[in-house]
Amino acid sequence: MTVTVSPAATPDAATPDAAAPATEAAAPARAQAPAPTEAERATVPDFAGMVLQTAQDTAQAEGFFL
Repeated sequence: MTVTVSPAATPDAATPDAAAPATEAAAPARAQAPAPTEAERATVPDFAGMVLQTAQDTAQAEGFFL
């Protein structure tokens, strides 16, 4: 099986809304997702029959994170 993966996005820290009055609690701004970058192709190892934790450890060792 072959899947396409993209680099993980790191959201920016939430900042208070500058337009909110000082007496009201400011709602945090929503972080915008970065523009998609060129995807990378990778072959997923065969996890059939593995214990969940072993399969997850194997996937992470290969660079797959969700």
